[in-house]
Amino acid sequence: MLAGGNFKKKCGASGARASAAKVVRQLWGSGASKFRTKGRYASATIRGTVWNMTDRCDGTLTKVTQGSVTVGDFKKAKNVVVKAGKTYLAKA
Repeated sequence: MLAGGNFKKKCGASGARASAAKVVRQLWGSGASKFRTKGRYASATIRGTVWNMTDRCDGTLTKVTQGSVTVGDFKKAKNVVVKAGKTYLAKA
């Protein structure tokens, strides 16, 4: 789980609109076994890949540089497979 960061302080009272792409916290990872990372608006199930998960004021951005990741979008209640070279933003 991504931890730390202060959404209220970084994003302000008006939230995502005021600071859309402002980064609150992020995690770069590389793994060969199955495990999960969880952000504020999405989670990612890793299957032997290299990825970045960034919690921003406007949502959780998942970027894959190698392999593929299954992203669970909490707001839309759906899973999306993100392949190498692609990104997915689970909007706030």
